[in-house]
Order: sequence, then structure tokens, then C-alpha cells
Amino acid sequence: MYKLIYTVVFLLAALGASAQNMPERSEVRRGNRQYNKGNYEQSAGRYEQALQAAPGQFEAIYNLGNALYKAERFDRAEQTMQQAAADSLRADTERAEAFYNLGNAQFKQQKYQEALESYKQSLRLNPSDMEAKYNYAYTKRLLDENKDGGGGGGALRRRCCSARRSSSSSFRSA
Repeated sequence: MYKLIYTVVFLLAALGASAQNMPERSEVRRGNRQYNKGNYEQSAGRYEQALQAAPGQFEAIYNLGNALYKAERFDRAEQTMQQAAADSLRADTERAEAFYNLGNAQFKQQKYQEALESYKQSLRLNPSDMEAKYNYAYTKRLLDENKDGGGGGGALRRRCCSARRSSSSSFRSA
């Protein structure tokens, strides 16, 4: 009986100690709550705090990029998503999402050629992504029309490039 009690106490102490060793997880969760409430600037601050505690933590980087995108800080979102997309240790699906969102941030800044390349990278990693296929085709058509002197893209622009965010359940870091 005493062994069982000691074992339970030891396990609880070990769990508490490990939670204290990963403060970035609680910051990411706080950031996710702020993001879900539509407080994108505040969520970005939480993700930045998580990155101070654990630089390079994928979920914090990815979610920071999404929060910056939603806050319409497209230049910083682009830089952050480039960092997430470059993480070659992540699964292809995660990197494909990062490239997709990178393309969206580039598109919003009218960096159409860069956006096209990002969508292409996303499709290389996840060829069945219909939204990435649509955005790739849309951006290519826009570039072709501009090259031909049409200017174009006005009617189609409304449908392109909505941010896509996977929840923390997809990226199991938090």
C-alpha cells in the first residue's frame, strides 16, 4: 500500500516538474485562446513569448505566422511562415500548410511570383490540396493576364488567399 502511495506521489511530482520545464506550451495554449477569440495581436505576443522560452518551436512559429496574417501584418507573417516552411524535420503535411500560408501572405503583398512558388511547394508536399491548387491556378492566371497587358484579376481576387490555420490538435506540440 505504501509503495502505491509513494509511486503516485512520485509520478505527480515528476509531471509537475516536466510541465515547469516547458513553459512555451502554456504560452502557446494562451495564444491559441486569444487567437480563437479574434485577438490576433495578443495571440502573436503569446506566441513570441513561447519562442523566447523555446526558439524554433514549430507550433509557436506556425501559429505566430497565422496570427500576424490575421492582424494584416503580412510582411512579418511572410517572414515567420518562411521559417516554419523551412523546418525540414516536420511532416510534409505541416510544411505544405506553412508553404500555403506563406503564399497567402505573399499574395496579400502583391508578390505574385513568390506566392506562385510557395503554392507550388505546398502542392509538391501535398498534391491533393484543392485550396492550394485553386490559389496556384488563380495566381498563375493573374500573372498571365498582367503579362499580356490585361491587368485583370479583379473579379477573381475575392476568392483567393484566405488564411488556413490548423489547430493545435493537428500539430501536437502543445
